[in-house]
Formats: sequence, C-alpha cells, structure tokens
Amino acid sequence: MRGMKILVTNDDGYKAAGIHCLVKMLTRFGDVTVVSPKHPQSGMSLAITIGMKPVAAKHIGEMDGADWWYLDATPSCCIKYGIDIIFGGERPDLVVSGINHGSNAAVAALYSGTVGASTEGVINGVKAVAVSLSNLSPDADFSVVEKFFPDILHKILANWPDKAGLAYNINFPDIPAEKILGVKPALMGMGYWKDQFVPYRQFLASGRFEPGSEALAYLDALEEGESAYVILGDFVDCGTDPAIADHKLLKSGWISVVPYCIDNSDKEEFSRLCDII
Repeated sequence: MRGMKILVTNDDGYKAAGIHCLVKMLTRFGDVTVVSPKHPQSGMSLAITIGMKPVAAKHIGEMDGADWWYLDATPSCCIKYGIDIIFGGERPDLVVSGINHGSNAAVAALYSGTVGASTEGVINGVKAVAVSLSNLSPDADFSVVEKFFPDILHKILANWPDKAGLAYNINFPDIPAEKILGVKPALMGMGYWKDQFVPYRQFLASGRFEPGSEALAYLDALEEGESAYVILGDFVDCGTDPAIADHKLLKSGWISVVPYCIDNSDKEEFSRLCDII
C-alpha cells in the first residue's frame, strides 16, 4: 500500500487543524496531494459550483510532507479539481476527506461536505474514506484519531472488496484514547437534528457567539423587510435504530465504520413497484 497516490480534502478549510493532522498520518501510505476549500464549506454535501461562476485556485506548496492547493469552492469541487487539473485526468489511488471537526454520524452524513467529498471520489471511480471526530472546536484534540486511524485504514485497504460505488464513513468519539472500547462496523443511524430558526440578533444577544466582520457586514446589508436567522439544533434519537447504529456506538465509546454505497436505490421497493406499475 505504500507508494499510493492520495488526494485529500475536507470541508473545514485548508487552515483547519483536522486536515493537517490527517495529512501527517497519510504520508506513511504514499504521496499526498491536498486540495482543500479556501473557506469553511460545512453542510455542502455533494454541492458543486455551477452557473459559469469563476472559481479561484492557488498552489500553496509543500506542507506537512504533502503538496497543498486551495480552491474557493466546495469539497466536491476540490476532488473534481484534483482529478481533472492536478492529476491530469488520471485517478489517484485513494481519496480521504477529513478530519472533520464534528461528528458525521447518523443523517449528518447526508448533509456533510466531508462525506460529500468522499462520495465524489467514488463517483470518479476512486476508493474513498471520510473521517470525523465528534468535537466542533477549532482546537480539538485529534490524538484518538492519530492512535487508531492508521491501523483502521490499513485493514480497510488490505481487504477492499471488488464492489463499485463503495466508500467508508469513519467517526471517532471525542474521548481519550485509553477509554476507546474498540472499532465496530456500523449502520448509518436515523437520528437527526431538529432545527430551530432563531433570530440572529437574538442569538448574538445571548453572548454564545462572537460574530466576525463578514457576519456583521451581512446584517448591515439586509434589504428592507428582510430578517436574519441562525439555525441551531438538538440531536434527536428516532428511537428505532439498532445498537449498531453509528451514533449509538459513538455515544458508548466505540469508533464506528459505516460502509456506504452511492447507489441509493431501494432494491426491495423496486421489486414491489414492478408488480404495481
């Protein structure tokens, strides 16, 4: 597995601590090229930049033993750019997306730019893995990922099945490495976030968040009659998920590994539908 050509991205931007930690681990596996969003792109899923909008790219150079670029676009676009421009249309051997600052378990995986980027890799015929830690802090401690991820990746790569459209979504609980119970294959849970739209100025008045200049400029530029909101949410366990659901394993102290496929077709419903239509 050494000597692989590895393409890396994330959705937290090229300055995020998580991606730098990931790159340092991946250099053990081969030559690493990074194309990461210029700015954070969380929640972008598989979104791409369309409508003839120009997209800025910059070659940053050597960092952490890898070749770094940034792209002012979504994580999915970063993978497209890496394959089309940097690799010249040739496929890398592996796409790895992360380490995300925050869990991408349960239905969060459907919103995730991190998982979206790994899905983009699979769409292009490349083996792909998404990696996340259940800690939203910019200063998150990734030591638990550093301890366990290289071995997990080695085992996955050594036993990758001959199956088109397959990728892996790996989530780490935010606990000390010595408290990890182990690694378990998991199913994607159906737990979700119940969103709550809160008036933005009310949110600011709570003192929970210090807005940046971009947010303040956005508020100042509101048109007459417009209101600004922020989306907050609490995680809701649907109550029907099995014990091997990824978010349940994380909560119990396990590292979860969810195999997923880009074919979302419901085969059973297809068969049933054929008898109806």
